[in-house]
Amino acid sequence: MDFPELDGNQKIALAALALAALAALLFLTAQAGPQDGAQNATQTKLLQTEIIANPPLVLRYGPNASAEMLEITNNGTNPSDFDLYSIVPSGRASAYSLVSVDNKPPSPGEAAFLADRVAFRDSMLLAPNGVKTKTFSFQKAGGSPLYLVTKPAAAANDTEKFKSLLRKIADLGLTRGESGALQKRLNDVLAAANFSTELLDSLDAFVDAVKNATQTRITNPDYNATDDISRLPMPTPRPANFTNPLDGLPASINLTVSELEPFASSELSFDSVEALEIVTKTEGGVERYAEDVSFERLGQAYHGLFSVDLAKAPKNADGMFKTTSYSGTLTVGLSRLVLSKEISVEVKVKHSRAADLQKKEELVAELESAAPETGPIVSASLAGKKIVVDAGHGCASGAKCGGVREADRNAVVARKLEALLQAAGVETKGVYSTCTDEIEPEERTQLANAWPADLLVSIHHDSCATGVELVYYPNNPGWKQDEAKRVGALIDSQLKPLVGSSRGLVPDDASNFDQLFISDLNMPGILVEVTRTDAPQYSDPTFVDKAAKAIFDGIAEYYGYNAISEGAFRPSERCSKSVITTPPYFSACGKYESLLKQYMQTNGLYDLGLDLGMVESLITQESSCNSNIDKWGLMQVKACADKGGCVSVEENINLGTAELRDRIEQVSGLLPQDRQGDALTLALFGYNRGEGTVELAIDKIKTGMATYDAMLAACKEKYNGGADCSGYDQNACCSGTGLGARYPERIFQRYQSACTSAGGQPIVS
Repeated sequence: MDFPELDGNQKIALAALALAALAALLFLTAQAGPQDGAQNATQTKLLQTEIIANPPLVLRYGPNASAEMLEITNNGTNPSDFDLYSIVPSGRASAYSLVSVDNKPPSPGEAAFLADRVAFRDSMLLAPNGVKTKTFSFQKAGGSPLYLVTKPAAAANDTEKFKSLLRKIADLGLTRGESGALQKRLNDVLAAANFSTELLDSLDAFVDAVKNATQTRITNPDYNATDDISRLPMPTPRPANFTNPLDGLPASINLTVSELEPFASSELSFDSVEALEIVTKTEGGVERYAEDVSFERLGQAYHGLFSVDLAKAPKNADGMFKTTSYSGTLTVGLSRLVLSKEISVEVKVKHSRAADLQKKEELVAELESAAPETGPIVSASLAGKKIVVDAGHGCASGAKCGGVREADRNAVVARKLEALLQAAGVETKGVYSTCTDEIEPEERTQLANAWPADLLVSIHHDSCATGVELVYYPNNPGWKQDEAKRVGALIDSQLKPLVGSSRGLVPDDASNFDQLFISDLNMPGILVEVTRTDAPQYSDPTFVDKAAKAIFDGIAEYYGYNAISEGAFRPSERCSKSVITTPPYFSACGKYESLLKQYMQTNGLYDLGLDLGMVESLITQESSCNSNIDKWGLMQVKACADKGGCVSVEENINLGTAELRDRIEQVSGLLPQDRQGDALTLALFGYNRGEGTVELAIDKIKTGMATYDAMLAACKEKYNGGADCSGYDQNACCSGTGLGARYPERIFQRYQSACTSAGGQPIVS
């Protein structure tokens, strides 16, 4: 909006007007009698308007002796750039002059007249916590300015409509209270709005309704127009077919707390296809105990949590709350759309029994004094692993249920887990926030990366949902994500029977956890939601130990050290539970089971991620072709063929497991880091097709080709485009021509059956 600068004559006139006003002020002060003095004494209390904007602004205004004062404060942490309009009541423009607080003449920009001296505009920039004060002196009593805040140049495209609106406001003849009430209502809309014809039309209609209220006050002196203005519905501009996204919020929130459970919360959500700037404000008696409400966008919906914590509310000598209910309002506003919704809040106190309070005190004491117990020494093979155990949250964040903070539950389980890992030979770093020093997510990332850790496990509890949930991080690509899924599935298989239910394994972009946890890890990371903070299982004093042991068992199985009858420890590849005995349909392998276990351990296959079922799947696939070694249930390997056949069963198994190990290590050394999850697939392919073919396939993978496509292309190239490369025909295999690129898939299919037979769930990669 363009406003004319003052010319020289106007400046002189304004200065003269200011001097005249000061002279008149001195005269009026000298003439004031006792009644005037009493009146001035009652005019020292300032009104206040808090504007829901970003940054938030606070306007304090009202009479200051014989002048009108305005004080503006920027309560935000960022600078605030805005326009301030001071509207002068009609008929009194000539009686007003703008006087800076230091009594220096105003600059031409500050004193730019608008709409025939009906209003002044000031363009302002306030630093964080900055304060700006202005004073209007006047010659005549009655009336008071009204102050409006807008974005800089917000009315540039609607100058005439805005001038018309300001003239209409100036003509209302408002009392001081009415002026303050109208100012608050208008600023709630204008402070964050982009002006439009629809917006100004809606405000024009609102001012018409205010005019009706003031006219009623003139004809009926007992009528309270100020209250009416505060309650009048504010029309909002809505385009055709407009749907207010805030309509999805509830009209009221009703919570119940007790001395035992002083914390309560209610989830809030609404849908929106576009990104929104959301502001919230809590008022009333509940404000003191309400936590800040913030909304997070997940997909096409916004989710927030309104919560109260009466832990520090006043109590009687018997420990019971003095107040039985608190009420108030939560206002949710959309700055850009100039919309808001007011939600009534009611918090009722349901007194706890004294016995329950005692039980709570005992539980908290138990949590505070819980010390980790030493776990069994399971295997020296775990020595050298480096694992970060992160106890999620601190006192200031996290969920709270049943009077127990999530941070307390997290810390106790994490310490128990850390002790078990240390006893197994793992080097650990524990991350524990305190009430005075909460460790930020990025600090946890930096610690794990700088060490560097092999794995990060973060322990959490849920305030609402029941059951285990494992969260992995898709922003950690390739092999790290695959490995995180694997360790998550193994932990889930251990915790689920203990807790009773599971919500499964989910990526963080399908949950609410992204803002709570860690990104850009250089190692696999998993977040374990053990169960609810107030889960009934915690009534069992051994549950913490059981939960920590279940998480430990999942980690141990992931690294290949789950106990089997011989005392060795090993993992299960592509299965949530290790296959430790020979399935019936692998019966030919069964008579060699003990030798297989022995040489799998000796040759390091357990350490590389295989279990008995995987090796027996390979043996069964190889044996089905009746190779020239003619040893059903044994390793059909080139190492034996080169020797003209193995002398003994033990030699066959030893050489076969060693060759499989060599294939896996060779492939792992050649594959890019983000494709390490395909190492076993390619090792099996090479076990069948030979070293040269698998190296050719890896070269193609490095160009970005998918794994099976690369194996097929390498097979055809190596074997002159043989049609048998595209599939795997059992009969052709036995005649020596059917060694196709999908050979590993047949082994995995056999292993899935073995996995199911062992009571596990196949992990499909």
